[in-house]
Amino acid sequence: VTAEYNYSLALKDITDNKAKSAYDKLKKAISLNSDVDRYHRTMSSINLAIANSLQDSDEAPNFVQESINEAKAAVALNNKRSENWELLGRTYKLLIPFAEGADKFAIDAYKEAINLDPINPGLRISLGEVYMLKKEYQTAIDIFKLAVLAKDNHPNAHFNLALASKESGDIISARIELQKTLSLLDIDSEDYQKAKLELDNL
Repeated sequence: VTAEYNYSLALKDITDNKAKSAYDKLKKAISLNSDVDRYHRTMSSINLAIANSLQDSDEAPNFVQESINEAKAAVALNNKRSENWELLGRTYKLLIPFAEGADKFAIDAYKEAINLDPINPGLRISLGEVYMLKKEYQTAIDIFKLAVLAKDNHPNAHFNLALASKESGDIISARIELQKTLSLLDIDSEDYQKAKLELDNL
């Protein structure tokens, strides 16, 4: 009960943008009960946020490593929960520019997440983004197409498909997907302006 109480206080701190206080309360919750996967999942996310805020600091890699460890702990406690694999994939994806082999770990984690939640287009978008980072554009296109099939009115799926198509040299498909993206967005939104700029550039 005390662990759950500290976890609830940590969530409130996260809402109030108090990362350090949330971190301390999550540490306490985990020390009281280390068998709850959502404690570790939230702790992993907090570590990523802190690492991001300390980008140029020598301490940042320590928080990144702790984020990986906590994500792995969540998976170990419950490997049937898609969110745990998604978090692990997201953590490794952020490391791709800096750590050799991070792309493979990210891909494996996202594939596990998709196996557990095959109709979630967001997971396929995230997996496709990994292949975009690897410049494997045709594979990314195939994955983004599956995201569109899962939810045809998802503007981000169409936008990412457009970007992958552009990078592969298929400008006609890129234009079609950008036009579809615009049809799904509020004309006054920043996302609309971003997609419109892409289309204008094409």
